[in-house]
Amino acid sequence: MPLEPGTLAWLATTLGPGHEVRASTALRGGWTSRMRRLDIDGPDGSYALVLRSFQSPSSGNTPPAC
Repeated sequence: MPLEPGTLAWLATTLGPGHEVRASTALRGGWTSRMRRLDIDGPDGSYALVLRSFQSPSSGNTPPAC
């Protein structure tokens, strides 16, 4: 699943000039968030980050009632 335009804009502002998201890989995660590994190319080399995006309860990804 590709990153949303708003997320890409936030990453560009947060990471700063010269950084580019090379790849995004979905990770197994929790009930209320979407987890992704981001492979970043930057001026000082490549590195990986984990991005956690919280989802609203109305998205249908809520835990079962206990």
